[in-house]
Amino acid sequence: MTHQVYALKHVVREDSKDIRFVEQMQAEFEISRQFTHPCLRRSYDLKIIKTMLLKVSEAFMVMELVDGKPLDVRPPTELVDICDTFIQAAQGLRGMHQMGYAHCDIKPNNIMVSSAGDFVLTDFGLTRAMFKSNMTSTTGAIMGTPPYMPPAIWN
Repeated sequence: MTHQVYALKHVVREDSKDIRFVEQMQAEFEISRQFTHPCLRRSYDLKIIKTMLLKVSEAFMVMELVDGKPLDVRPPTELVDICDTFIQAAQGLRGMHQMGYAHCDIKPNNIMVSSAGDFVLTDFGLTRAMFKSNMTSTTGAIMGTPPYMPPAIWN
């Protein structure tokens, strides 16, 4: 027994539209299980539960526990802390880019601030391989959270 504590993400499929959340969780798991960078939350296991008719009913993902709060709940107030936030977030993004991935949904609640003051990027469900696809889904829908997307995406 390791006595390691983990975080658990749970998605329940209540109607047919909810399958996108399970698909995002699968994408997040496939990408984040490869992470070794300290500014990127890592995933360890994924379980998808199906009914007898093989319809996905729910999914569970075991992830690294980040003991802290999202940036939108615990924002930095001092200039040095604000700069450190950007530096650590950029280091995490650089780690992703070096692996060939773009986050596609950077926003304050996807950046966790640990109790030690470290920043960890989370929520990789919309992450895309760089240079292989654009910022749209297979249906052509724009991916991301509109208030946090760069203006160029709307052109």
